[in-house]
Amino acid sequence: MTEVADEVFDAPAALAEFNPVQKGLAELRQELAGVQFDVTTTAGDKAARAARSRCVSIRTSADAAYEGWNKPMLTKQREMRAILAQIKDEVKAIEEPIDAQIKAEEARKAEIKAAREAAELARQQAIQERLDHIRDFATSAAGLSSAKIAAMRDTLAEFPLTTELYEHRAGEAMQLHSEVMAKLEQMHGAATVQEEEAARLAAERAALERQRQEQEAAAAAARKAEDERLAKERAELEEQQRRLQAEREAENARQEAARAEQARKDAEAAAALKRQQDEAAAALRAQQDEIDRQRREFEAQQEAARRAEQEKAEAAARAEREKEEAARAEAERAEQARRDEAARRERENFEKVGPGATAIAYAVAESFGVDVQVAVAWLKEFDAASVEQLTE
Repeated sequence: MTEVADEVFDAPAALAEFNPVQKGLAELRQELAGVQFDVTTTAGDKAARAARSRCVSIRTSADAAYEGWNKPMLTKQREMRAILAQIKDEVKAIEEPIDAQIKAEEARKAEIKAAREAAELARQQAIQERLDHIRDFATSAAGLSSAKIAAMRDTLAEFPLTTELYEHRAGEAMQLHSEVMAKLEQMHGAATVQEEEAARLAAERAALERQRQEQEAAAAAARKAEDERLAKERAELEEQQRRLQAEREAENARQEAARAEQARKDAEAAAALKRQQDEAAAALRAQQDEIDRQRREFEAQQEAARRAEQEKAEAAARAEREKEEAARAEAERAEQARRDEAARRERENFEKVGPGATAIAYAVAESFGVDVQVAVAWLKEFDAASVEQLTE
């Protein structure tokens, strides 16, 4: 039995102070219980008042007896509370350094775990950045020349695809590398076709320009030759003017008709040249529209591929988060099972060892609504052997 428990059981338990009071109560009950007084008479009223005075005396005697018994108990309780506070302070002085050691170790483990998680996150991010770098080759090559696309393709072909760089995602890196290489090859082919078509259109435009210049030069030469011829004819006509006035007028009319005819021919040639130029320009516009359409289709394909890659990455991220949540739930279930097992063992130990004499005394007092000293007196009268016979 502990020192505290010994002090509780050694506290004064005799209730002899109540014996005279209880004896007087028994006499009072025997004499006055159920008695009817005729208080309408002087004698009856006097007897009733005397009986009430006896009742008051019993009550005041009981209060005095209780007060005489309770004061030492209050003093003992104050002493016990002081001892309890001292015990708790001393235990706390021992417990706090141990608790500090435990918490320091928990903090150290938490720091190690956080550092390990940060390193793992950095490793995963580095792998993702390498994968993104490979993926960026396809988007960066859009709109570049075939030579630049070929250079990017050759650069990407030299990328190392080792497990040291990509670890568990090495297979994903190889597949992505192959897909991007195929895209670059496709983009290189399309750019080559586009450049060849542009070169052909440029050659056609140059040929049309040369043809236009040749036609303009031919027309200019024809006009110059005609002007020279007309000048020569005018000189001959002036030489013969005095002699052939009538012929000159006729010749002038002929020449006027010839100029009109030549003007008509020049207009027809210019109209024909304009039609050729308009037709060539229309053909160039149609070809340019076709190139623009092909470029839009290519860009749409690239955008669809980018969206597919993004959706794939998001699905992978969701799967990873679900996996982490499942692992976290499993860890929580394991921790709950550990706590349940600890509680069960603690309960078994409590049932085996018991709460201690002091705790039992206070529990009995609280259960029956009596003072702890009364509960202590009951426990002293406790017969374990008779209880064991009842439970057999």
